[in-house]
Amino acid sequence: MNKGLLAALALSVIVNVFAIGFISGRLLTHGGPPAPGLERIGGGAGGGMRMLRHTDVLPEERREAFREALRAGMPAMREQRREIRRLRRAYNEALVADPWDRATVEKARSDLQAEQTRQHKMIGDAMINAFEQLTPEERALLMEEAQRHRGKKWRRRGEFGPRGDKPPSPPPEEG
Repeated sequence: MNKGLLAALALSVIVNVFAIGFISGRLLTHGGPPAPGLERIGGGAGGGMRMLRHTDVLPEERREAFREALRAGMPAMREQRREIRRLRRAYNEALVADPWDRATVEKARSDLQAEQTRQHKMIGDAMINAFEQLTPEERALLMEEAQRHRGKKWRRRGEFGPRGDKPPSPPPEEG
């Protein structure tokens, strides 16, 4: 077999494996809905920890109590992140395995999604525990700050919303 053709074949296999791994990784890390209650406060797996950057609006003693409540679950969350990375690797390996086994791929995906769901629940529980310690006024203040921050981020990109939505048109005037 021609050496050039063999090299092209090898390069093609490498590119395809990389592309499949990259695409599946993007789908896995950005797929799925955020945990209930996290959509408006940062969303996704890191939403609770992102809330820490907004705590400066709270009185100092309340700020530290809120931060500690969020951080209480950190050791378990770190271990869970390791498990998610392991499961993501197993899924990626199953996607490019030869011979292909659909049942193995689906099992690996199911295991990964189940662990991600547990992670979202754990983060949501930490958020609820932290917010429970605040007064209604402090909760509102913290949420306003988080929303204000999100608005700045979108305006910097010149967008209206997270997907670049245009503002809704005003209703037609009756006359």
